[in-house]
Amino acid sequence: MAAAFFAIAWALPATAGSMFGGTAHGMRLRPPPIARNNPCNSLLSCAQASVQLNHVLHFRFPIGTPEASLKAQLQAQGFRQPAPLLNKCLMHNRVKPDDGFVIGCPAWDRNWSPRNDLMYRWGGTLCSKQINVRWSSDKAGMITRLQGLYTSEYL
Repeated sequence: MAAAFFAIAWALPATAGSMFGGTAHGMRLRPPPIARNNPCNSLLSCAQASVQLNHVLHFRFPIGTPEASLKAQLQAQGFRQPAPLLNKCLMHNRVKPDDGFVIGCPAWDRNWSPRNDLMYRWGGTLCSKQINVRWSSDKAGMITRLQGLYTSEYL
C-alpha cells in the first residue's frame, strides 16, 4: 500500500528542518521515537521500513481511534504539517496546476484532505529521510484509514 501514495510535488527549502523544530543547522539527526526501532537504512528503498512503520501505527492507533489522539502524540514527537498547507489533493490522472503546489491523493480516499498529513524529516545535507503519516477520518473524528510512508532523498 505504500506505493499508493504519490510523491509530494513541491520542494521543501534546504533548511526545512528548521521550520519543523530541527537542529541549529536546520535538520534533525534521528528518526522520531515511533520509528526508532525500524529505521530505513537502505539507499534504494524504504519499502520494508514503511511496512514495519504501518504495523506500529496500526498497533498504537487502531481504526476507530480519535484523530486528535494521533495528531497530539505525533506532534509531541516532532511531526508537523508539511508546508504549504493545501485544501485538496490531486488524483493521479489529473493535470497539475502551474504553481506546482500539489499533493497526490492516496488511492484509498478520493476526498482525502491534505490537512490529515503529518511529516517528520531528518538526516543531513547529502542524505535525508522523511516519514509522512496520512489518515482519513469520519465525521465524528475517528480514524477510518491510516498509513505511514518513508521516503529518502540523496543528492
